[in-house]
Formats: sequence, structure tokens, C-alpha cells
Amino acid sequence: MLVMSTSVMAQSNNEDAVKFERMSNYLELTSQQIEPAKNAFAQLEASMNYFNSMDDSQKTFEASKKMINRHKATMKKILSEKQYKKYEQAFDSTVQHRIEQYM
Repeated sequence: MLVMSTSVMAQSNNEDAVKFERMSNYLELTSQQIEPAKNAFAQLEASMNYFNSMDDSQKTFEASKKMINRHKATMKKILSEKQYKKYEQAFDSTVQHRIEQYM
């Protein structure tokens, strides 16, 4: 069981790294932006995992909205205006897609 869990975690971490690499290339992150953006994404992923484990859908929805707004504010500080516009469009599209999956 532990071996399976470790394997799943390693696969998930690898997938997250690939997603971040794609996003980093898409936004053309500078070397100074990579670490702060990586930290923001790690926080986002941890928050999403926590919200996915919650039972109360209304509380989850409200908390998720706050978390998304915090994440976007953080990314706005990290990215240039041009990068943020690209990021926001992609992020909002992804969030909308996930919402539709759960409905």
C-alpha cells in the first residue's frame, strides 16, 4: 500500500512539474519569476487538495473562490501585465472547465 501511494505521489509530482514547465514556457517566465511562481502553484495545489476533501459543497465553493482570488493576486504581483493577461485567460478557462466537470 505504501509503495503504491509513493508511486502515485511521484507520478502526481511529475505531472505537476510538466504542467509548470508548460506554463512557464507559455508565459516566458524570467529566471526571477520561476521560484515565486512555483511556490504560488504549490500553494494552489495544496489548497485545491484540501478543498477536494471537504464535505460541505457550499463552504467549499466559497472557500475556493477566496483561494482563487488570492492565487490570482499573488500571480499578478509576480508576472508582468502582458504575462498576467495570458495567465488569467488560461487559468480562468481551466477553472471553468473543472467546474463544468463537477456539475
